Amino acid sequence: MEDTQKQVNADADINQNFSPVNTASNQRGNLLPIIGIVLLVLVVGAGGYFLYQKRVIKQSSTTTASPKPSIEIIKSGLFYLNPGRGAVKVNQEPPGLYSLNFKQNEPEIKQLLPIVVDTNYLTDFEFSPNGQYLAWKNDTSRVTYLKIENGTVGLKNIHTDVGTAIISLAFSPDSKYIALLESTQVDAEHGINSPKIKIFSLDENKFINEFSILKPANGGSDYFTWSKSNKLRIIFYQETDPNDNQVQKKANFIAASYTPEGIKEFEHIFYKGMLSFRPGFDISKDGESFAFSTLDSELIYGNFIDQNVKKLIDLPMDVCSGAHSIFISPNKKNILIGGCGVEGKGALFNMDNSTLLTVDIPISTAIWSDDSNLIWAGYYTRTVGKNGATNYVYILNSSGKIIRKMDSFNPNIYVSWIP
Repeated sequence: MEDTQKQVNADADINQNFSPVNTASNQRGNLLPIIGIVLLVLVVGAGGYFLYQKRVIKQSSTTTASPKPSIEIIKSGLFYLNPGRGAVKVNQEPPGLYSLNFKQNEPEIKQLLPIVVDTNYLTDFEFSPNGQYLAWKNDTSRVTYLKIENGTVGLKNIHTDVGTAIISLAFSPDSKYIALLESTQVDAEHGINSPKIKIFSLDENKFINEFSILKPANGGSDYFTWSKSNKLRIIFYQETDPNDNQVQKKANFIAASYTPEGIKEFEHIFYKGMLSFRPGFDISKDGESFAFSTLDSELIYGNFIDQNVKKLIDLPMDVCSGAHSIFISPNKKNILIGGCGVEGKGALFNMDNSTLLTVDIPISTAIWSDDSNLIWAGYYTRTVGKNGATNYVYILNSSGKIIRKMDSFNPNIYVSWIP
């Protein structure tokens, strides 16, 4: 712009230098060439200035445009977030979204996006079924998602209403929509919440439907999915008596199913237990089945549609202070069961032959790959002993055997296998 200003100043100087001389001896005809020269200089100068401005504008629009970040699509591996804030750290890496490719002899790690998030509320880090979207719950009022298209990434946020908390999210089977399970507190004194579901269109970039589910009650849900049969499935727990002042309050555990249009298919109580000691649940990848472990160390399996809930096996008792964590393989042939304590190793229940195998390591958290062949498994302790906190991550095969130890990885990072 300094050159442009010089051009403008130069034009102004030219105009000043060509001021006509007013003498009696000059005749009118002698002024015509001078006027013509002045007009020619003005036209040329203005044209040059216009062309220069056009060139500057064109250059600035191409050089200042921010290109979408490029992502190398990998077929065998996973994405993970290194948040940068909170308790979770990975390898002293800068905060961001990373890919971990297992095709190499050694895992290949690449930063894809420099994202900084807080770990306090981040949950539901998952791919859409077609692998084109990746979404996570940033906090109780915001979901972040990115679209991966032709190797580039676009990052967007979904905000919910003030006073409403996002509990969980789920992609539709066709990857065109995200469903948000939300909760609004209607009675703070008694902890009464009113749950609802909102449907967000990724193509239209807006909410297209919302509807209430269940009756307001003291309860909640961490288990929500969009089934392959295009139904919204929820495992919900509710206090049976809001006026009960007992410490150990009773609760009903409810399996519910709704259409995306908000039509209730069913709500039925499948288990009765305690509100303060809830079972560990998991819903299958297809959204049709669920499993959980009770405080009595029973492994229970059921289907949403036929309400067929049955005990599969009694699990070994160890030093667990609560129920075992449960992880159903996507093909529903195996159920991984978390173990507590260094000596309390995990277990693997085979659905075909009803056998229970001991896993090589204790397990606090686990994520199956989409083909059910690999498991990202981690163990952590909440207390720090003489040798520090116990944290490790392993890659297991479908039989629970160690394939690789992931040194320097924290089991609390947010991981999603590539579909």
